Amino acid sequence: MKKTWIGIILIMAVMALGGRAESQAGAPGWTQNYEQAKARAKATGLPILALFTGTDWCPPCKQFERGVANRPEFLAYAKGKVVLLKLDYPRHMLQSPALLRQNEELAERIGGQEFPRFYLLDSGGEVLTKLDTQGRIKANTLIGHYVRSIQEGLAELKKAEESQRSASQP
Repeated sequence: MKKTWIGIILIMAVMALGGRAESQAGAPGWTQNYEQAKARAKATGLPILALFTGTDWCPPCKQFERGVANRPEFLAYAKGKVVLLKLDYPRHMLQSPALLRQNEELAERIGGQEFPRFYLLDSGGEVLTKLDTQGRIKANTLIGHYVRSIQEGLAELKKAEESQRSASQP
């Protein structure tokens, strides 16, 4: 009987911690739900900015979280340009089984090993482009660095769309 109660308490603790970790990572403007991000992208016609991150262990990811992800100026820039999707791969926080499965499937499908990494996806979840966010970053230009990467990715998409349109015209 005592083992049963301990098991129940452990399960409840895991569920409570998992929910807390997910709600913390699901910051304003960001969603962790892939299907929700695709639906928003389809409704708005915007690409999805998919962030693959390790918020509790990866130093550059922590830097992005602190200095960019939830800053009002970054969120204001992103609004109307991209749908924000955060795919977190924590080592010390628990996630719900559904979120864990979703993130593992996306990591397998999209690939890549570095963190953080960013992709622009279409409303169907297909990769449009990988954003280049590597390089030396000064702390006072951190937001600018990521905004430039997004701008370059969006410009690359626009150029590809224009090329495709002109190629299909008689």
